[in-house]
Amino acid sequence: MKILFILQFDSFIKTLLPVYDQLYKKHFDLELVLFKHWRKKNWISNEITKLLHNYSYAVYGRRKILDKLNGGYDVVIVGTMGGIITRVYDYRQKNKLKFKIVTGYVGALLNNNPRSFILGVKKRSQSDLIWVPGKSAAIKILDTQLVDTEKTIIVNTGLPRFDELFHLSKYWYNNCRNLILFIEQPTYPKTYKERKKLVFRLIKIAESYPKHTLIIKPRFREKIGHAHKPKHLLPEILKKIANKPNNIISSNSDLYSLFPNTDFALTISSTGGLESLLVNIPTYFINDFCKKTNLYGTEYFKVLGAVTNTQNIINKDTPKINFNYAHDLLLFNGNSTQNFVNAILKLVKSE
Repeated sequence: MKILFILQFDSFIKTLLPVYDQLYKKHFDLELVLFKHWRKKNWISNEITKLLHNYSYAVYGRRKILDKLNGGYDVVIVGTMGGIITRVYDYRQKNKLKFKIVTGYVGALLNNNPRSFILGVKKRSQSDLIWVPGKSAAIKILDTQLVDTEKTIIVNTGLPRFDELFHLSKYWYNNCRNLILFIEQPTYPKTYKERKKLVFRLIKIAESYPKHTLIIKPRFREKIGHAHKPKHLLPEILKKIANKPNNIISSNSDLYSLFPNTDFALTISSTGGLESLLVNIPTYFINDFCKKTNLYGTEYFKVLGAVTNTQNIINKDTPKINFNYAHDLLLFNGNSTQNFVNAILKLVKSE
């Protein structure tokens, strides 16, 4: 079987590399291409090249990618955010090619931007298989009635990049839980004024928990090209604030290395917050900046009972969390990579 991976941005790469690795072990013929769109051409940073230092890959623009589709592939896995999915589909139809198209989602399906969600489903409905992170995502997509299930299979594979977390968490016993972890998102909240206010609220939380260390965990080490381009990085704002307590810092340590010592976590609507919930860390999605709407998707997590505000955290008045429901949002059993591989094999055999 010959398979082409078309990937863009770190989230798709991290999600799909475990699938690539497992298919490689099965001796399939694999090719990996990074999509370098002219509007987001700088996303291939040092961080990305480090992720791929053991892999052979090419970097192509849209035209070269479409030309490559004539290479006799059985499956084309498209891990991108944009219209390249439609271009691949149109090229297949126009040239009467036979390869299967696989697309999907790399995080929780938020409903803070219904128009973007619908547009994304329409694009993915042109594929033969859509992978989803959890049961609720499959239901949400089917409810749009935009997917013809006679032609497109929706498979709840879970996210392969979380298999490592599942296996690591089995060894976290009796750790000292003295960290408060704030999991940053690159663009939520959006404005510099709001992000500065957020840092001051985190300082207040640190002061309220003097025996803990509050760690701001940035999404990125630096401003890089990304599906959600980061602005006004929180560590830079924190650095400029004088007279802050000693127990608030920022750290670029791997998220999984911080989890074993985390007492509770905070975020706005990051998938990282779901990761911490899945390993039974109390996690609170703060809605201080949502302007009584679902501006940043925070309200999506109300089903978990985990939405609150920073003042409640400061007052130590935290809600009771439904940890079980997190497993509807993200399938988490250590088998997502195998689920994905099985789905591809089944798709090809069904031809």
